[in-house]
Amino acid sequence: MTIDGITNIDTGDNGTNMVTTNLDTIAEFKVVTSSYQAEYGRAVGAHLQLVTKSGGQDFSGSAYWYQRRNKWNANNWISNRNGVKRDETAKRDDFGFNLGGPVFIPGKFNADKKKLFFFASLEMQRRKDP
Repeated sequence: MTIDGITNIDTGDNGTNMVTTNLDTIAEFKVVTSSYQAEYGRAVGAHLQLVTKSGGQDFSGSAYWYQRRNKWNANNWISNRNGVKRDETAKRDDFGFNLGGPVFIPGKFNADKKKLFFFASLEMQRRKDP
């Protein structure tokens, strides 16, 4: 896997990913399979290319918060048959934001908002597993 042309494989840790990509930051992706160029020589069978978003002339962004609680779920069939109550202590929160736009100083630097842009994103998770 590459992100903006940089390999996302930690070669010192048995080939695991170095970073996890926030889905809101992906502008495009491409899956390369079969006979591909030598630059993808480490990939066995497939290679995933990700390109991240960049800012634009207008400010834009989003924020989100997903939560999951076990007390909202039904008990499974086997636990019901055996009389085992579901554990209601497990929680999971997934929240974050992204923001993009121009970098400018009115009247001094990039006043027409056509030269320099930024895009920032942050995703966090909080989990409580029994």
